[in-house]
Formats: sequence, structure tokens, C-alpha cells
Amino acid sequence: MFDLLKNLYFRKKNLKAFAESRGVRFGEGCKVVSSLTTSFGTEPYLISFGVHTEVSADVTFITHDGAVWVLREEHPDVDVFGEIKVGSNVFIGRGVIILPGTHIGDNTVIGAGAVVKGQLEANSVYAGVPARRICSYEEYKTRALNASLPTKQMDFETKKRYLVQHFNLD
Repeated sequence: MFDLLKNLYFRKKNLKAFAESRGVRFGEGCKVVSSLTTSFGTEPYLISFGVHTEVSADVTFITHDGAVWVLREEHPDVDVFGEIKVGSNVFIGRGVIILPGTHIGDNTVIGAGAVVKGQLEANSVYAGVPARRICSYEEYKTRALNASLPTKQMDFETKKRYLVQHFNLD
């Protein structure tokens, strides 16, 4: 029981280090938001990331096709696997599910809750179930910069005052 609690604590404290200890390969500057519900699956060594990639909370990486269970009575040894390759400068939103055999190109944003399968082209934004391309990286960049507010370096109280004033919430 102590080992289980120690494992959960380590996992929550530093999910990226936990994933690396199970075989996930990360490039430089990758960030994984710690979450007990993020899962790197039963074959984490089939997952790799380029550099400067962020994985939000509650993301699920699935490296095998569990549905082959229905074939096991007739084919007891059947298993289907697929690598998951994530490029560089990628953002994966909260609650995304990434299925086996998925390759995500560089400079890609995946919106929260998307279900991702197959080849996702570089320099793109994907969202939905199933995930589909919704715009280019450059279009997203222009929209985000036009809508951005200079709050990233602010402490909680300064940011709160700024946003309350900005949105006229007084």
C-alpha cells in the first residue's frame, strides 16, 4: 500500500518525470501539467515528443487497440499497437484523447476535448470529435495576438484587478 501511495505522490508531483521513468521520450523544454487522470497508456515507451511541447491536464494517450478483445476467443494472441509521435512546438489541450498510430506535426495546437487519430499536418490547429483541421498556425497566431492581454507575468491580485477593470466587472 505504501508503494502505491508513494507512486501516486511521485506521479502527481512530477508527471513528466514519472512518464519518463516509464519510457516516454521528451525533447527539451517539454511541459506536462500534473494530473492524476493524465495517462500515457500501457505502452508509454511507444510515445515520443519533439521540443517545446505542452500537455495539458487529463490527456489520454492510447497506444493499443483494446477492441481486439472481441477477437480473442478465436485469435487468443491478437494485439494491435501504434506509436504516438508528437512534433515540436505543440500544444495539447485539456482532455484530449490521442489514439494509436497518431503523428502530430510541428507547430500544432489541439483544442480541448479533441479525439485525435492519424496524421495531423504541421502548422495547423485541430479541434473536435473526431479532430479536424480548423485553421492554420499563422491564422491562430494572428487571432491570439489580437485578443491577447499582457497578464502572463502578473501576480494573482494584479491580474485580477487588471481583468476586472478590462471586462468592466466593477
